[in-house]
Amino acid sequence: MFITKAKDSFLQKANRLLFVVCLIATGSCVEDKMPPPMATLLNEPGLITHDTTLPAGKLFSIGIEALAGKEPLTNITIKSSSAGTLLDSGIHTNQLRLIKQISKGIADVERITITVMDKSRNKSSVSLLILRDVGAAWGFILTYPSLKIGAQACNAYRPCLSLQPGHVYPGDSATNLQNIIDILYYYNPGGGVPIYASVFSSPGEAEAPLFYPFIDSWTVKNSTYYNTTTTLTEADFNACNNDSLLIAAYDEGTSKRKYKNALAGNIIPFKIMNGKRGIIFVKNIQGTIDGFAEIAVKIQE
Repeated sequence: MFITKAKDSFLQKANRLLFVVCLIATGSCVEDKMPPPMATLLNEPGLITHDTTLPAGKLFSIGIEALAGKEPLTNITIKSSSAGTLLDSGIHTNQLRLIKQISKGIADVERITITVMDKSRNKSSVSLLILRDVGAAWGFILTYPSLKIGAQACNAYRPCLSLQPGHVYPGDSATNLQNIIDILYYYNPGGGVPIYASVFSSPGEAEAPLFYPFIDSWTVKNSTYYNTTTTLTEADFNACNNDSLLIAAYDEGTSKRKYKNALAGNIIPFKIMNGKRGIIFVKNIQGTIDGFAEIAVKIQE
């Protein structure tokens, strides 16, 4: 009888210990299974919320709302199956609301995917298809055969270019028109590796105020993005009479906020702040701080 009770007592203790171990293990499993972030498309006027057909070059906007799970959100990416990465940004927040303007590319079918990631690399994605309206005509373009932009010490030509309406302004006038200034030109004789030399920039580029201090006071600093390499030729530029080439030439994934070491003969695809795309042909450059750049430009109307 004594032996039986002892055995029962031992079994009870063993069962209790096993129960505690199970609780600890279960709790650990629950801890490991952290809830992932949640991402949804914003459903608001003016935003694309479902698969849509648009003409090439058409600007459209999508929005996302994301909520963190157990850990904060640390990254958001927006990728196009044809144009590559449109946005890759580090963040640190528990709630995100973002609206992004995109230009429809020339691909017949383009998948736009938005992904948010938290600290433990848990992810949540939403996507939609943007189909090209093959029946739509290509868009009209504006052509500027010759625009001369002065460097920072140039007295003959002005430094601030607006591509709509295609006029170059001095700094004092540009300050009153800052919302339409797209391109700046400066000459950097010794900065950067390699040396920057002749640079196409914009008010939103980080180093531009070093050459044009009046930009510091601006409340609107437009950014223009440039492709630093292209296979286009001068003949391609001259033959362009609609926006099909402008759309196809610009690569969102490799764009930069400055085009360094510009030389006569360069072809430069670009995108201005409002999403319109264009191509610069560099006709002539006088590479000094008091020099200038002469360019021809074609841009979406």
